[in-house]
Amino acid sequence: MSMSTTHSTSPCDDISEFLDMLKKMRVLDDKIAHSLNTSIPTESFASKVDATATCKDLFTQLVGNHTRRDTILQSCINSTISNVQKFREERDVNRNDIQILKRLRKEQSKTAS
Repeated sequence: MSMSTTHSTSPCDDISEFLDMLKKMRVLDDKIAHSLNTSIPTESFASKVDATATCKDLFTQLVGNHTRRDTILQSCINSTISNVQKFREERDVNRNDIQILKRLRKEQSKTAS
C-alpha cells in the first residue's frame, strides 16, 4: 500500500471534526464572564471561599486549554504541510495519477481555509 492511500484517524483529516473539537475546547473561554462570576464569591460568602485559589485554578484551566489548543493547531498545520509535500513528490513521479492530484488539492484546500 502506498503512503498516499493510508488513512489516519487524526482530527486534522476531517475539517468539520477539527472545527467541532476546537469549539468544544473553547467552552471555558466563551463562558469566561460566567466562570468569573461563579468563581469570585459575593460579600456574604467571601469568608467561606478562597477567591485567590479559585481564580488561580480558573487561570490554570484557561492556560491549559490554550496550550492544548495551540499544540493541536500546530500539529495539524505541520501534518498538512507534510502531506502537501508528500503528495507533491508523488505527483512529480506520477503526473497522470488523478487520485494523487485529488488528494493534493484536498490537502491544499485545508491551508486556504
